Amino acid sequence: MPTSYAGANVFPASFDIPADGEFGSAASVNVAIEALGDRTVYLQNRANAPAMIYTLKLDNASDSTYPTIDAFNTGSYVESTFVKIDVPGCAVGDHLLIEYSSQATVSSPVTVGSIRFYVRQDFAGTNQKTSLQYLKKYLDTFVAFTDFAIAGGDFTITVAGTARVGAEGIRTSGSGGLSLNGAMMFRVIRVPAA
Repeated sequence: MPTSYAGANVFPASFDIPADGEFGSAASVNVAIEALGDRTVYLQNRANAPAMIYTLKLDNASDSTYPTIDAFNTGSYVESTFVKIDVPGCAVGDHLLIEYSSQATVSSPVTVGSIRFYVRQDFAGTNQKTSLQYLKKYLDTFVAFTDFAIAGGDFTITVAGTARVGAEGIRTSGSGGLSLNGAMMFRVIRVPAA
């Protein structure tokens, strides 16, 4: 009599199949059939979990004064009050792809600083922060406005829950400030675990 098998959410790397000349039995054939059923469920679950895109946009393109989005004027990293996105429902193994662009300003010739991005995993719970050193940019040249863009950051979630992604800045020397200015596009793409 047939037995129902719904499949499991696993992807077996390999499985046994009957050898040539082996006497066929349910035990010798079911291993392979169940493994293929498991792979089907695994792939179906990932096909139904598309990437989610979270965008924070500030459009001041028509404003020639390039208003300040956020300023960093201290000798330690301070999190931006505006440049942050909360990404709900992150699972272990999910990837967060991070893109950012705006203008940036250093307010005096002797001021040096940097801006980097961070991820706070399980923001409402254990709140584990990781500063992304590979998503960091130094600003040490006095210019009225310069393009500031970072893209390609790929962070892998290790603690499930809501993840907060944001910018933080520091003035490492000088007496001026470091600012993010003008029109801004900040995007985080959550790609489900494979």
